[in-house]
This record gives sequence, structure tokens and C-alpha cells, in this order.
Amino acid sequence: MRLTTLFVFYAGIFVILITGLTAVTLSNLKQSQRWDERTELAYASLEEHLLLQSKVFQLLKQHGDALIIGDLDGGALEEELNEKIKGSISRIRTIIASEIELVGEEEYEELELLAQIESKIAEVDGVLARLTPEDADAADGDVLVDLLDQTIDVELATLIQAAVEEEREEVRETRAAAIAFRNEMTIVTWATIAAAVVALIGALWSYARLLHLPFRNLIGAVKTYGTGDFAKDVPKLGGQELREMSGVLSNMAALLRQRELDQRQQNELLERKVAERTHELENLLHQIEMSEANRRRMMADISHELRTPLTIIRGEADVALRGTLRDPDAVSDTLARIRDSARHTSQIVDDMLLVARHEAGELRLDPKDIDIRQVITDAQDMFEAPIKVVIEAKNTRARVDRLRMRQCLLSVLHNALRYGGPDIVIAVRDNSESLEIAVSDNGPGMSDEDKAQAFERFYRGTNASRTPTEGTGLGLPIVRAIMQAHGGTASLVDADAGGLCVVLSLSRKKSLSLVDLKQTG
Repeated sequence: MRLTTLFVFYAGIFVILITGLTAVTLSNLKQSQRWDERTELAYASLEEHLLLQSKVFQLLKQHGDALIIGDLDGGALEEELNEKIKGSISRIRTIIASEIELVGEEEYEELELLAQIESKIAEVDGVLARLTPEDADAADGDVLVDLLDQTIDVELATLIQAAVEEEREEVRETRAAAIAFRNEMTIVTWATIAAAVVALIGALWSYARLLHLPFRNLIGAVKTYGTGDFAKDVPKLGGQELREMSGVLSNMAALLRQRELDQRQQNELLERKVAERTHELENLLHQIEMSEANRRRMMADISHELRTPLTIIRGEADVALRGTLRDPDAVSDTLARIRDSARHTSQIVDDMLLVARHEAGELRLDPKDIDIRQVITDAQDMFEAPIKVVIEAKNTRARVDRLRMRQCLLSVLHNALRYGGPDIVIAVRDNSESLEIAVSDNGPGMSDEDKAQAFERFYRGTNASRTPTEGTGLGLPIVRAIMQAHGGTASLVDADAGGLCVVLSLSRKKSLSLVDLKQTG
């Protein structure tokens, strides 16, 4: 139910009750005035009838005295009493007229009875007025006795007494009717008050159930929402307007809750993106720092590695230029050493350039879809020691740069020959989604510490330091650079025979990295 409808309903009830109570009160006042007026008229009529009765008996007594002892005042007192009797009859007639105007035609009987009394009084008064003391004595008083016994004591007294009794009865009826009316009005008034109290209780109950409690819930919900807690919906209580308002608040809270959730998700997403971007920037900064450190280290390494061959070249050239060498064989040996040192220097420069180009993302490849066994055959032809080849893979085709892969494989073979054992085995096998080329030897192997640093430039492990063979320390870094350029990996593991195994893994899904594909474009 709408609150406006409920308000109009209770307002209508209270208007009806107030109007009814007002009408009852006004009617009670008006009717009470009528009953009071009627009671007053009844008392006045009774009083005038009693006065009339008294004046009539006084008149009759005066006429009797005049007959017995004589008329001493010449009929003056009788005349005065007659005037008073006429005045009483006139007043009674006026009262009866007022009663007829007030209550209706039911008072006409009183007028008729009054007319009979007036006629009987006139008759008695005329008879008594005509009698003389001689008439009374002549008849031995029979006429007077008959008048007194029959006319006055019976007829006139009966009429007057009937009128008095009727007025007394009217007074009693009027008082009883007035009391009954007041009792009825009292009952009606209390019933109206009781109905008003019931309506008031109903209004208070409706106010508490449909207005007060829902408003408290709304205020509590608004305070809760003010703290930022939008999890609870507002209970739909009260009138239809308040239920609609509760629905609007609940929808608003749900919208705010969803917006808050979306905002939180957006903040989390933004934080993740900021964290990822920060991580990328940190990685980029680390790469820049590493590149700068690698550049400095490479310059230091180049300076260090080139110092020895250049020193040899310069020393041998100085000896040759001083002309102290007379023997052609000595000159030839000097030039050979200069040539070997220059070749060694050129090899170092080439290897350093290859590693530097890989680190700078400028290593260019010419990838083609070939059988990897062709690369192994090329390496066997160029390697000075025997190699055992084991083909375990069903599919040995891969997209590679044939020259670079041959260079990579030869570098691994030379390391195995220099620092491992003479028994070198190349195994080609499938490993999940990659093609693996495993080069193993039967040498002393490498410690875990040496394996962790073996791919660093110019690092020479404990095995290399114990061997007389001189190396540049760039073999394994070149191997890793070429494999990474092909989108593959290079790793060191212990061989089954106790030596070292270099595993070259080529991904079948990713033959080249995105950087290298860009470089070859």
C-alpha cells in the first residue's frame, strides 16, 4: 500500500470521526436545549395549572363567603380573582401554544381540556354570581349544595385535577426522555471516542510498521553505505514508496559495489602493468648495464688477448729489422712466428666479433631447411681426429645456417679433442619437441663450478690450465652464441662414459628467434 493512500485513508477516518463527534455534540446541545425548553414549559404549565386551581378554589370560597356572610366589598375581590383566573388561563394557553410549536399537535388535547376548564369555571362563576343569600336560604341551600357537590367538587375539580396530573405526567415523561437522550448521546460519544482511539492505535501501528521502522532501516543503510560498505541490500519494508526507495538504494549500492570492484580490478591491472613495466625497465637497465660491463670487459679482454701475439709480432719484426739474422732459415722461422701470431690474432678478432655481434643482435644467418647429417659430415671432413656418429632421430631435418652450424660443431669437437679424451661420439636424437646433437668424450669431464662458467668469454677451466694446448677461451661462448641465434640452446652435462657431453638442442617449432629473423630480413 502506498503511504499516500494510507494517509488519505486514516485522514478520511479521522475527518469522519471528528465530523460525527461534532455533529453528535451539536445535536446533543440542540436536543438538550429542546428538552430543557420543553421541561421548562412543562414545569411552567404545571405551575400555572396549580395556580389556576388555587385561584378557582379561592374564587369559589369567596362566592361562598359572600352567600353566607354577605358581599362586603361589592364583588371586588371576586372580580380580581376572575382577572387572575383569566390571566392564568391565558398564560397556560400561551405555554400550550409554545409546546405545540415545539413538539407538535399532541398538545391540542391540553387546549381542549383547558377550554373545558375555562367553560366550567365561567359556568360556576355565573351561577354563583347570580345567587343571592335569599336564594340560597329559600331553597334551603339545595342549589348551592348541588353546585358545590356536583359541579365544583366533581366536574370542575376533576377537570382541573386531570389537567394538573397530565402536566405532571408530561413533566415526568419529558425528564425521562431527556435523561434517555442524554444517555444515548453519552453512549454515542463514548463509542465515537473509542472508534477514534482504535483508529489512532491503527494509525500508530501503521506508522511504526510502514514508516518508522523502514525509515530506520533506510537511515542505517545510508550510514553503512557512507562508510564504503556496499555489500548489503536495503530490506524492502514499509509502504510502496519506501520499498521503491529501498530498491533504488539497493540498485545504487550494487552499482557502486560493481564500480568499486571494477575500479579495484583496474587498479590491480594497472599495478600489474606498472610492475611489469618496471620489471621490463629494470631488465632493460640491467641489460644496458650488462652491455656496458660486457663492452668494457670485452675491450679489456681484447687488450689482454691481443697483447701477447702483438708483442711477439713486434719483437720478431724488430729482430728482423735490425738485420742481425743472416741465416735464411732463421729469417724464415721469424717470419713464420710472425705469421702464426698474426693468424692467432685474426682468429681472436673474428671470434670476438662473432660474440659481440650476437650480443648486439647483429649476427646474420642464412637459414635453410637441410639434413643435419650434412653438417656432421662437413665437420668430420674438416676435423683431424676420428669421430663416431650415432643417428637415433627419425627426422634429422632442421632449418639452420649450414656454415654457422658447422663452425659451432667444429668448435665443440676441438674442445673435446683438446681437453677431453680421444674417443669422441656425436649422437643425434629426438627429445620431445627438439632435435639434439650430443658431442661426448671420455676425458676427465668438468666440475659443476667449471660448467657454470664455461660459457663465459675467455674462461679456461681447470682441465684447460693443465693442458699444454693454448686456446682463446672463446670456443664455448661462440657455440652458445650460434645456438641462441638459431633459437636453440647449448648445455653441458656429464657423459655416460665419465667425460663431458655438450648438448646442442634445436627447437623444431622455433628454428630462429625473432631477433635473428629480423636480422636475416
